[in-house]
Amino acid sequence: MKKSLFLVIIFIALVVLQPTSFSQNFLKDLKIKEINNYFDGNWAVIGLIKNTSNNNTYNYVSLSLICRGENDQMVHTDTTYSFSPIPPNSEIPFLFLTSKENAEDVKKYSVSINGAQAGGGGTFNFSFSQVSITEKTSLFYKYSGEITNENDSLKQYTKIAFIGFSSTGKMVYYDTTYPKKTSLPSRGTSLFEFLIPPHISSKIDKYRCIAYSD
Repeated sequence: MKKSLFLVIIFIALVVLQPTSFSQNFLKDLKIKEINNYFDGNWAVIGLIKNTSNNNTYNYVSLSLICRGENDQMVHTDTTYSFSPIPPNSEIPFLFLTSKENAEDVKKYSVSINGAQAGGGGTFNFSFSQVSITEKTSLFYKYSGEITNENDSLKQYTKIAFIGFSSTGKMVYYDTTYPKKTSLPSRGTSLFEFLIPPHISSKIDKYRCIAYSD
């Protein structure tokens, strides 16, 4: 019964940029482009942050989630960081995960950007191939792919993001994983996998993969 009640909750996403002690460039450059939510055992709130600057990179971009209940009382809060640094003119995802029990009283929620640091190193210089559904069960669809390190040096513990979009371009899924190999030499390859619930996979019309390593 609780699950059915949870699924019919109407969520209202409010995007708020809160003032911080960071420079005016931060307030001007970073925008929350999109927010969505879904249930996959946990309640996930996902979105994209767009860096509108032509020159500035931002690192350690932190965000807050505030959830309110029936009488506008606060029922849940959380914090998270963007997937990676956000280079100029790019879009980087973020994710909040909340247990079903902590989400049942949520009637509306807001996401705000709390802070960021200027600059950011690391590399996004990876390529992907062979991404496809390789297994289907009643619990998950397995998306498998191959990542290649296009850098001239060894990279370790590379993070991979999978962003799924609907046929209308709406962001409907986001998750992260690591390659099967913890170390990728220059031009080295590795397999990676994502397990996506069938009811979410059915909404994915196209996808984008991003990889980042310090």
